[in-house]
Amino acid sequence: MSLTLPTSKIPAVSENPRYLILYGLPKAGKTSCLAQLDNNLIIDLEGGSVFVDAMAIQCRTINDLGEAASAIRAKNKEVGHNFYKHITIDNATRLEDVCMSYACTLCENGAIDRNIYRKFRELLKPLSHLYRYSNIRYNRKENQQHLL
Repeated sequence: MSLTLPTSKIPAVSENPRYLILYGLPKAGKTSCLAQLDNNLIIDLEGGSVFVDAMAIQCRTINDLGEAASAIRAKNKEVGHNFYKHITIDNATRLEDVCMSYACTLCENGAIDRNIYRKFRELLKPLSHLYRYSNIRYNRKENQQHLL
């Protein structure tokens, strides 16, 4: 099979993806880009949205996330449909930290089995690896710039 390069835009197959993960180096503009989306609620886990004009709420703990989820469900019920066109969780690394902390607490309290905790940790490993790898590359780039 030979590859045929497009010469014009190919029509979209779908209106929008159900889930989307944006990945980029720190300060690349991911939050700024997402703040431009129409009717997009940013659930900000680390305070990055305060630097841009955005429809955002600040959440730092698992309780904050639960409160946000309840408020979103209540708003959806009030209007009879999904109020927000998009919901962004910013950022995935901080979400991992919050979830792991909560899972650890549940495990210590005996609310979940240690095997479930280990499986949860395994589930999040690819995300951790991706972030840590990007930081290594980013730091190398910074170090190279400083060496020049």
